[in-house]
Amino acid sequence: MYVFPAIGLEHNGPEAMSDRAAQPIPDAQVRRMLKARLPQDFGQRRPLRLGWLLLAMVAMALHLETAHAVFSGTISGWSMLPTFLFAAFTWPYFFFVLHELGHGALLRPGIGRDIASALAAYPILLQPAFWTAAHNHHHQFANQDGDHDRRRIAGRGELAERLYEFRLANPWIFLSLFGAMYTVFYGQLISFLKGDIAFPVNRQRVLRELAIGALWVAGAGWLLGWHLLMLGWLPCALAGSALLSLYLISNHLTRPMTPEADSLGTGLSVQLFGGWSHMDFGRHVEHHLFPHVPANALKAVTVLLRDCHPTDFREASLLGTLRRLFQLPGYYFTPTVLTDRDGMTRIPID
Repeated sequence: MYVFPAIGLEHNGPEAMSDRAAQPIPDAQVRRMLKARLPQDFGQRRPLRLGWLLLAMVAMALHLETAHAVFSGTISGWSMLPTFLFAAFTWPYFFFVLHELGHGALLRPGIGRDIASALAAYPILLQPAFWTAAHNHHHQFANQDGDHDRRRIAGRGELAERLYEFRLANPWIFLSLFGAMYTVFYGQLISFLKGDIAFPVNRQRVLRELAIGALWVAGAGWLLGWHLLMLGWLPCALAGSALLSLYLISNHLTRPMTPEADSLGTGLSVQLFGGWSHMDFGRHVEHHLFPHVPANALKAVTVLLRDCHPTDFREASLLGTLRRLFQLPGYYFTPTVLTDRDGMTRIPID
């Protein structure tokens, strides 16, 4: 049940809940309809997609080697530009491979998946076990009041809600655009360790992975040296994280909240270049319907959703969605009405 704080505004007229939000299409119903028309090999694990992780590693190693040569004075500083762009553009592959590993889309549970998850997670300062548990919680409660990823209800007074107030005058917007994933992740991690929230993950394992992550940072810093770490690795990490954040903040933030799982009603699929996105990660509605399926196999789901649910299935360009975020107020007044911090503006969303 929704519990929206009373802020002195009536909920009626055009802001009332739409029929679509009042009568969502359950995910189970959508899956049953789609499964009968999907290919037989749909859902098979695809370990070769680990090649994207290898590409990201090679790109970063190439850039760091180039940066080292520049700092040594052996080549021109301009030589860093193409390797920087390449490394920043492939940086999201660390996260996207971790994402598919966490859902079991690439490898079976076991030591192989644990090692691959560690190689994907630690270079981008995440812990694989806790991230997987927190992300699965998001899937269970996506755009519901229990979704720890994005609760931003007007009047709650939560510090984290400011990260989703997309106005240039909001100084917190820098963290949203460049570090949304880290801010949300470490906020949940701290709350978990304090005992304020619970996830189905062993606390000792989380602490062990935190220690491994700290050792990785210390070891990488020692091997690279502060000069290469700050001027070679860090700029790529910031630029790559900004690109990754564009994907993450575009998937749900312009859609209503619901009282139950409703991927069509609460998700948005995005593309970066005319229908293409990194590893097909932009197929987000499709992913919420079939989370254990590799993203590139979801093209078949996209075609079926366009055919069977042309009104409910929402798609947009990545940059167009970002522009839309800056046009909307940042808080929920009701499940289908956004408002500003003071509760004075009300804009229905569907």
